[in-house]
Amino acid sequence: MSATQGHSPTRRMSIGEGPIDQPASAAAQQLEALEAEIDHKHKPESESERLRMHNAKLDDFVYLGRYALLVCLLSELMILCQLGNMLYMVYAGAAPSLASCGSKVFSPEENGKQRCAYLDSAIAAGGTKNGTCSEPVLKSQFYSVNAEFGYYCGETKLVKQSISIQMIGVMVGSVIFGNLSDRYGRRKIMAIALTLCLICMLITSFTNSLFWFTFWRFLVNVFNGGTMVILMVFIVENLPKKDRFWISNIITWSPNMVLYALIAYLSEDWRWLTRASVILALPALVLLMLLCESPRFLVQSRRLEDAKKAIQRIHRIDGRVCDEALLDHVLSKEEQLFLESKKKKKYNFMHLFYTWTFTRYTVAVAFSLMVTSIINYSLLFNMEKLSGSIYLNSVFMGLFRYSCNLAIAFLDIRFEKIGRKFVHFIAHFFASIALAFVAVVYATGYQIDLSDYTRVGVLSVIGVCSLLYTTNGIASNELFPTCIRNTPTHLARCSAVWSDLWTPLPYFTMLVLSLFDTLFFQFNVMETKGKPLSEHMPSKDQRLFRRKDKNMELLPKGSSANGEHSQKAEA
Repeated sequence: MSATQGHSPTRRMSIGEGPIDQPASAAAQQLEALEAEIDHKHKPESESERLRMHNAKLDDFVYLGRYALLVCLLSELMILCQLGNMLYMVYAGAAPSLASCGSKVFSPEENGKQRCAYLDSAIAAGGTKNGTCSEPVLKSQFYSVNAEFGYYCGETKLVKQSISIQMIGVMVGSVIFGNLSDRYGRRKIMAIALTLCLICMLITSFTNSLFWFTFWRFLVNVFNGGTMVILMVFIVENLPKKDRFWISNIITWSPNMVLYALIAYLSEDWRWLTRASVILALPALVLLMLLCESPRFLVQSRRLEDAKKAIQRIHRIDGRVCDEALLDHVLSKEEQLFLESKKKKKYNFMHLFYTWTFTRYTVAVAFSLMVTSIINYSLLFNMEKLSGSIYLNSVFMGLFRYSCNLAIAFLDIRFEKIGRKFVHFIAHFFASIALAFVAVVYATGYQIDLSDYTRVGVLSVIGVCSLLYTTNGIASNELFPTCIRNTPTHLARCSAVWSDLWTPLPYFTMLVLSLFDTLFFQFNVMETKGKPLSEHMPSKDQRLFRRKDKNMELLPKGSSANGEHSQKAEA
């Protein structure tokens, strides 16, 4: 047949071609068409959409909605329980005063030291045997462990030692549960710690000796320390970055101090105060069961499908439509970055010193929290020595702290330039002024005449410590990547607890520490307000003590990078 008839040249059939392969070819074409349709569906339609997907981050899926409200409610219930356990010994360990000793009735002008000195002299003279002071009458504002077990005057040191042992439990719990939450999840480990904490609290209320009281209170604080270190991270990871700081200043310890003072006043004794705290903490346990695991933790754990389900559930609770295409894109990008920066590597305390920058952050935050705790607890656990009612002092302290928190929360929203470092500086500035005043009063011997002023000064110092705790907590969680975010928090808690074991320091020493911490923090911590949370560790070339690459060949002297000798070498 000639070419003029329109037939094309004959093509030789290759192996595999023929009628048998036509269905397979058709199926392949249908599959390609389907994939093209899917790609077109998820492909950005414009340059702006493409740019939006490129810049999308996990933070873009965290909103201030109904789910965030549930997280805030959980935070309030947990903080009330945590504060109750930390301030429990302010009431349960309050030392009673001597009202009378035999025929001797003490006047209001006689302070505690004078009354105990009279008792000691009576005992030395055999007064307890001849009836002069056989049964001292005690007076206490709260029926504490001291009052029930008979620890007063010099024997109150035993209760103070019990407080120190209990505070060690906070340190132990911070280390153990902080690491566990980084491995197995925030929500699960916090629920376990809270459950065990409530059980030990209930057992404590039935003890009948200082030894068993201290033993069970130690365990209470182990689990309480665990919930404290996890809650801060859980809140940070579930709230929008622009709302974290002001919410942390509204839902904080300060208003709960007032509430806890009311609970203590109504309870009247240390046993019912513990039981009331258990009852009030039960809703937090129920709420923990209803909330999702932190999506950030799930992404960091490479559980991307679980992270997607958690984010979708959060959007359903908020009544929002979840952009699944954008979410898939962000999760795949996070997985890619994760695989590049971490290959199933376990992180520990040493990674807080991975780079010079991390080292400075770690030391600055840990030292700042230690100084804050030295000042706070040295004054707090000796509040019974201040004039006035222990309940009213707690109410004043809580209201003052909360007014500071609200003021800073308003400024944080209103002014972008007011960040973590500014709040840290202002808090230490006012604390230094108050400490300087109290130090001068005690140095000049006017503490009795100016007792009301020193009372206000001491309570004000305790009040501004709330801002320092909040600032240090937020900063430590914003400075470090997700995989070690809990580690600096419980390291800082450890440093804070060791400071709680110190005896109360002179006011002048507290003043010096406050001034030094102010400068050290300002020069070693960067501002983190408004910046996205870091998700990945720095690269190995930024490591503090990095090794040189053994395979790297040094250039011969006088050679350029392309192997040619420089003109100077040729000359």
